Amino acid sequence: MRDIENEFDIEIAEFNSFKFLRRVIYRAELFGFSYAREPCFFYSTQTFHPDCDFGRNSDAFLFFDEKHTSAKGNKLIGNALFELVNEFDWEVEDKDDDHNDEED
Repeated sequence: MRDIENEFDIEIAEFNSFKFLRRVIYRAELFGFSYAREPCFFYSTQTFHPDCDFGRNSDAFLFFDEKHTSAKGNKLIGNALFELVNEFDWEVEDKDDDHNDEED
């Protein structure tokens, strides 16, 4: 990955979603989840967890079903990615400025 960064003069951020979610599972209460190891909906049996209340209480669950995070879980991942991206030192070249210099 470092070779690609050097070749194209870019920064690539690494985010291990498996590791991140594992940490959330072990500290579920800190993130406001009552259920981090059980899904709200069981796709295999097409049934809801009794405490999910047919999806109305899905924010208590990290996972909506066996494979997908809940909306609250998605927001948590999105916030973590946002924080990661904000750590970059953004230098943006203004293409209009380059064009204006040629006209002068």
